Amino acid sequence: MEDYQNLLKGDDSVIKELSVKDFYRHLYELLEHLPAQRREVFILTYIKGLTAKEVAEQIQMPQRTVESHLYLALRFLKRHMSRNDYYILCAVFLSINLVTCFYNRDFTKHYDTKIVIID
Repeated sequence: MEDYQNLLKGDDSVIKELSVKDFYRHLYELLEHLPAQRREVFILTYIKGLTAKEVAEQIQMPQRTVESHLYLALRFLKRHMSRNDYYILCAVFLSINLVTCFYNRDFTKHYDTKIVIID
């Protein structure tokens, strides 16, 4: 037990890694409570990095319906996450979207992907 406590005291990266894993575990547990199609839309958009238009084409659904699923998924997550976790979620997905745009050097491709912060 003492060795474990020393490890935690001496290495912040262990605590950060555990926190990140806990955050994503909690996120995926919450996603399991969404209807299957809403979960798929959320994962394709925010985790796989597709635009709402690309998701609509891939799963043959109107783009407005995709956007509605995203809004409802974020609303659900906001209700079931702590405020800090929800804002971390939004910041993580916003940064992923920006990195993807920069990496692809195509800033218009991901323009229609929206990060919605629900107050």
